[in-house]
Amino acid sequence: RHTGVTMSFYLNRLRTEFAIERLAEGVPMEEAARDAGFTSLSNFYRRFKEHSGHSPGYYVNNET
Repeated sequence: RHTGVTMSFYLNRLRTEFAIERLAEGVPMEEAARDAGFTSLSNFYRRFKEHSGHSPGYYVNNET
């Protein structure tokens, strides 16, 4: 209630932030997704773009 977002939205945002950190460390995309708790790559890509505004490849190629 205090954040104005659902629990799943908040959790997916945290998972995306963690995946970004892993990608910046040079971890392969599939491993970063799994480490962040995503069970499928399609869900990972969809949620990643929703929360970061970019595809996972953006963070791999640009090391942001």
